[in-house]
Amino acid sequence: MTDDTHIGSQERRVAMLAEEILAEAHNGLFYDADDADEARFTRLRRIGAGVLAEVDRRDTETILAGLPATDRLWTPLLAVVLILSHQRDGVLLTVADDGHAAMPHGFVPVSQDPEAAVRELARRVMPGEEVVPVPHGICDSISAGLMQRHTYHLTYVVDVTFVPEESFAVPLCPAETATVTDPLTGYILAGAERDVLESPFRINSTIRELLAESVEIADSGRDSTTDPWNRERYRRVGDTARAVLAADAIGHEYRPRDFGPLDIATPVTAAEMLILGHDGRILLLERFDTGQWAMPGGGCEVGETSAATAVRECREELGVEVSVEGLAGVYDNRVIQAADPGEWVCFVYVGHLDGDSPEPSRTVEATDFGWYRPDELSTLDMYNSHDVKIERTLKLLAG
Repeated sequence: MTDDTHIGSQERRVAMLAEEILAEAHNGLFYDADDADEARFTRLRRIGAGVLAEVDRRDTETILAGLPATDRLWTPLLAVVLILSHQRDGVLLTVADDGHAAMPHGFVPVSQDPEAAVRELARRVMPGEEVVPVPHGICDSISAGLMQRHTYHLTYVVDVTFVPEESFAVPLCPAETATVTDPLTGYILAGAERDVLESPFRINSTIRELLAESVEIADSGRDSTTDPWNRERYRRVGDTARAVLAADAIGHEYRPRDFGPLDIATPVTAAEMLILGHDGRILLLERFDTGQWAMPGGGCEVGETSAATAVRECREELGVEVSVEGLAGVYDNRVIQAADPGEWVCFVYVGHLDGDSPEPSRTVEATDFGWYRPDELSTLDMYNSHDVKIERTLKLLAG
């Protein structure tokens, strides 16, 4: 196929595979790995770079040199998108000097929270106007088929109906009359997922050899590491590589592409789940590391949506299966003044236990668990402002 929703599909899939391997190795090195684990993760890092080099214009050494330092976690990046809405003209796009139009968007700097970043974006478009961007949704770069590191794009809407034309610092045009070549803008305007991942996953002989080596390293690490979290990292790398190798589709030729910079720093992304029972009580866990009570949650993994992260964390931390009802909010821990804010931005979801879910259980990450009424939270030692997130979520649900 020649339309832009399918061009580069195989290259994107290989780049996604490479980033998953790179992120697992990176995060293994971020934590205090012993010498053996450090050596294995360093080898996996080179393998990930080698896989990416098969579809990128950079070679393996250049990719390795451009990887982020291992002093912070590798999670999906965070970006903001500004949707300019006009009651008469519909969605308005900014027009570049070459005539191409797009929604204003950009990565969130580490030093900013998402709302501050989108307000700054709005000021660049309308320098003299004080507007209130309204949260709209999340656009996942994988669903959009973007050639970049995995990114969660937070979309915000601003009503510009009554903003004077002279207030805009850039030319605008209605989306329906624009020439749109920006894939992110095109995806949001289309309002539907692109079919970029459905064709068979084809690999060449070099990638096959690299994946076979990654399986050997992952199996060795899984069997010998003493760190349970590293054991999970090795398992995920091995499972992913085996799944691709099982397709046994060899001989594909790739067209090298530019997948953009790898050393991008944004706030670290995480997801948490507020699990509600039929009686209105909340399922909480007692953390193994601090002894405090919290919602299940953790850092987002490359290759998964933030909702999938929340569901996975429920399974890992409490042994339960959860159905997601919806996104309740996006919280920057620094804004809500968490005791240990770090640089975390957390997606808080609301869900309930599946009908066939196992009962909650203690795990390596949860020394205890319990169902609590909202009015009982004040009696608990709550972790890192989880009580603030829960209170705001319950208010939202109450209308």
